[in-house]
Amino acid sequence: MTTGLRAGAASVALTPATGIEMAGYIARTGPSCGVLDELCCQAVVFDDGQTRLALAVCDLLYMTGPIRSLVCAQLADRLGLAASEVMLAATHTHCGPAHLAAPGYQELQSFLADRICDAVCRAAGTLRPARLFAAQPGVEGISANRRDPAGPADTIAPMIVVSPAESAGPGAIAVLVNFACHATILEHDTCRYSADFPGAMRRTLEDLCGGTAIFLPGCGGDINPVFTEHTEAECARTGAILGAACAYQALAVSRLDRGARVINLSLDTELPVTGFGPGQPVSPAPLRGHLASVPAVVRARPSHQAVVRELATLRGKTASDDPTAQPEARTREAELWIEDLLVRYPQQFDSTDPPAVQPGGPTLPVQVFALGGDLAIVALPGEPFTATGQQIRTAFGGTVLTVGYANNAAGYLPTADEFGRSGYEVGSSQYAPGTAERLAGTAVALLGV
Repeated sequence: MTTGLRAGAASVALTPATGIEMAGYIARTGPSCGVLDELCCQAVVFDDGQTRLALAVCDLLYMTGPIRSLVCAQLADRLGLAASEVMLAATHTHCGPAHLAAPGYQELQSFLADRICDAVCRAAGTLRPARLFAAQPGVEGISANRRDPAGPADTIAPMIVVSPAESAGPGAIAVLVNFACHATILEHDTCRYSADFPGAMRRTLEDLCGGTAIFLPGCGGDINPVFTEHTEAECARTGAILGAACAYQALAVSRLDRGARVINLSLDTELPVTGFGPGQPVSPAPLRGHLASVPAVVRARPSHQAVVRELATLRGKTASDDPTAQPEARTREAELWIEDLLVRYPQQFDSTDPPAVQPGGPTLPVQVFALGGDLAIVALPGEPFTATGQQIRTAFGGTVLTVGYANNAAGYLPTADEFGRSGYEVGSSQYAPGTAERLAGTAVALLGV
């Protein structure tokens, strides 16, 4: 039996030194040269007296295996947490440091791991009695399916409001917002660190609700932000739209169990009032953390010659009667990506072996935090597509936050039906068709559906 929920949250800066190469855009021409806004790690810790769960989200491109290993080892020593009780994710900003898993960059990886552990330990040091509320505010007009304008895109932002149990005021302990969209308003010509629009969302939410705001990236491998320009101002505007929509819901739901009422002067009495939106308080339940390793099939690569033909075809499609015309930036990035693969990994393009699960082969992590009977957080590695997150939410039925870019860097994870359509995301996918479906199936099983 649970002895009562406690929760704590904290935020720690993790901006590294400048001069480090930046992640996310192959077309970048130089290393980091400054800071637009601080890169941070936000952490929240839940404790019911028997189980403690720690969630940390960082302004990085991915959460990688080496960083997770370092963090889990430290938190096992400092807080006694098992790996299944530690969930790590990244906001997928394209304006953070590169080399998050590369050999030879252990100093950077250790620096980031230390900051993540500091955030979790600070959050654990602020534990106090808490209440949980769930909501799914609608957020439209700031994201779109980048592979198909008519394709699926989430127009909701599932969220968890963590409020202090002893206070009726508006100040939150933490507000967790789950939204599926690439953090790519700033482009490859930005060589300064930035959290992109998730940072602006957090600032907006914290100004309005207090506490620690946490952006949990959804299954947005096929989703990009809608923008008018690639500027700081556009980041601020998009983040404010998302943050304000979620703040309204957070402030409303946090008084759902406080006995809201109105005075009726004619009857000289107070009447109960209900209906503050679609959110609801979450019934207390024992906390549970589940972590599974799903065997993965490494995708057979096309031949070197096939990739050369693809590159030639791509360039042919950008040809113009004007010999001085330049290809669009996105097409140029695709060219650079293909060239990069050819130069760095030529051996990967000569395999004709059929895909198969190999004993001792690669696995991908799927993690679930159960916070209540109808509230959970699912963490998936890499960049799942929107349809995967929707599949999990539909199966669960309650409020589930489906988090991508978590626990390991697995690249794009298209749904099986997307492989026939090819494209950048499919072309760079490391794993065979069906991988996303196996991950989603494991998540649903862990949810106990």
